[in-house]
Amino acid sequence: MKLKIVLLLIVFGFTTIILNGQNDLNGYKYILVPRKFDFQKVENKHQLNSLTKFLFNKEGFVALFDDEKPPQDLYDNPCLALRAKINNKSNMFTTKVNIGLLNCRNTEIFISSDGKSKVKDFKKAFHQATRKAFESIKSLEYSYDSGASIQSKVTLEKDAPIIEEVIEKPVANIPTEEPKPTEVIEEIVEKKEVMEKKEMIVEEKPIEIKEDVVKAEDKSTDSSDVLYAQSKPFGFQLVDSTPKVVYILQRSSMKDVFILKLKNGILHKVDEKWIAEYYENGTLIKKEVQIKF
Repeated sequence: MKLKIVLLLIVFGFTTIILNGQNDLNGYKYILVPRKFDFQKVENKHQLNSLTKFLFNKEGFVALFDDEKPPQDLYDNPCLALRAKINNKSNMFTTKVNIGLLNCRNTEIFISSDGKSKVKDFKKAFHQATRKAFESIKSLEYSYDSGASIQSKVTLEKDAPIIEEVIEKPVANIPTEEPKPTEVIEEIVEKKEVMEKKEMIVEEKPIEIKEDVVKAEDKSTDSSDVLYAQSKPFGFQLVDSTPKVVYILQRSSMKDVFILKLKNGILHKVDEKWIAEYYENGTLIKKEVQIKF
C-alpha cells in the first residue's frame, strides 16, 4: 500500500513539473546552445551541439549558438533566452543524458527526463539518448507567448556610454556567417597557470614579443582609456567612450578568463589587473586593459 502511494506521488509530481514547464517555457523565445557542453573536451563533439540546436528549432524555438550575434529583441532583453545544457550521466554500459534549461539568472527552470542508449558507437549512442530525452520537451507542445515574456531589469552605470547604433550598424570585422563547427580544436587547459605558460606556435616562426607593450605602464591611466563592459548572453562586449566596440568577450570554463572573439587570445585577471594576450601578425601582444563593469 505504501509503495503504491509513493508511486502515485512520483507520477503526480512529474506531471506537475511537465505542466509547469509548459507554462514557463512559453514565455521564452530563444534557446542558447553552447558550442561545448561541460562534459565535452572539444567543440561540437559527435555533432551533439548541432543536433541539440536542430531539435529545439524543430519544436518552434529559435535556437542559436551562444556566440552568435543576438537579434535586436534579445539584445534589448537577454531574459528572452534560455541556456541549454546536457547533463551526461553515462556509465560503462549505458549512455544516459538529460537536458536542462537555465534562465538569465542562471536558475534551472526545466530538466527533461533521462534518455538512454546501449549502442556501442559513441556518436550514435549520444544522438539516440538525446533524442529520447527530448521527448519530454516535445510533449510540452511549446508555443511562444509574447504576453508571458520575462522582462530583464538591466541598469547601466550612469557614467557608462550607451550604445545605440551597435545593432543598427554592423561592427567592423565581425563576421555575419556562422563559424563552422570542428572536432580538431584542442582541449582548453583547466588550470589558469598552465594556460599562461603554454607555448603558442604561429607558422613555425620565432615568437617576437613587443617589449613596449609587455612592460607595465607606470603612468596613471587616462579616463579615455577605460573600457565599459556591457553584458551579453555569451559574455560581454567592451566599448570605449566613442562609443566603439573594442573587444568581444566569450565566457570560458575558468574563473576570470575570457576568450577574445575575433582574436587569437584570451583576457584574464592577474593580481587584480585584466591582461589581454593575443597574436597579431605573428607577434604576441600582451597589455593591461582598464575595464569598468
